[in-house]
Amino acid sequence: MRKGTTKFPFESSIGGQAAKRRAITLGPMDKIFQKEKWEELDLTIAFFFYQNFISFTVARSPLFIEMCRALTHGSPSWYVLPGSENLRTTLLTKAKKEVQKMLEPIVASWSTSGVSIVSDGWTDPARHPIINFMVSSLNGLVLLKTMDTLGGYKDAQFVGELFIKVIEDVGVDSCVQIITNNAPVGKVASMIVEAKYPQVFWTPYIVHSLNLTLKSIASDVLWIGNIIEDARHIRNFVQNHTNALTIYKEYNNLSLLKIVDT
Repeated sequence: MRKGTTKFPFESSIGGQAAKRRAITLGPMDKIFQKEKWEELDLTIAFFFYQNFISFTVARSPLFIEMCRALTHGSPSWYVLPGSENLRTTLLTKAKKEVQKMLEPIVASWSTSGVSIVSDGWTDPARHPIINFMVSSLNGLVLLKTMDTLGGYKDAQFVGELFIKVIEDVGVDSCVQIITNNAPVGKVASMIVEAKYPQVFWTPYIVHSLNLTLKSIASDVLWIGNIIEDARHIRNFVQNHTNALTIYKEYNNLSLLKIVDT
């Protein structure tokens, strides 16, 4: 995330106990420099965790700390590696502010370029229904907000009101269209939006439209469905039998993809 080479000096205990900061007598300028450098190092490590979806508990691992210590052998000893609690709280807030700064030029262009608001629903590992709202413009795609809709009935009125709130957050004059899947809820929700803001029109997902078209063709043409079913059986047989999988990999380096609805 930052230019230049960054070193990560710190102290640790292979026994797993938290590293303690040394009491060092420093002048005012030294303290300012160390504080700025400390914060930069913390954010660098934090982004490493966030971008690679690494569990915060890894920060507690003595082996992780010793690995970084070995890589930075001979570096100053005033820096202590951030712990899992800092990664999930203070540093996460700071990282969010850094990302928001990087997105400021894109957000500033919305009023002149116009935007499309895209929604996407999914379910997280805790089985909570989540709706993502993304803002697409000529300068890129921005994840605006993620909403946990647990306890809310996701009918057309509910989704339509969420879209209206997002449009108002982005700026009514900047919004050109909303994009959803072809489900009836999305279509009716778009009508609710258009009733309040007639200048905002609805566009269905192109990929979802193609998926529905191909699914309709496959269900109407028998031999296509048979081929899909045969491919699924062959894939499962090769994947579940060691000898067959060994032979397959001997003659082919392609991955066996699972056939899904989309």
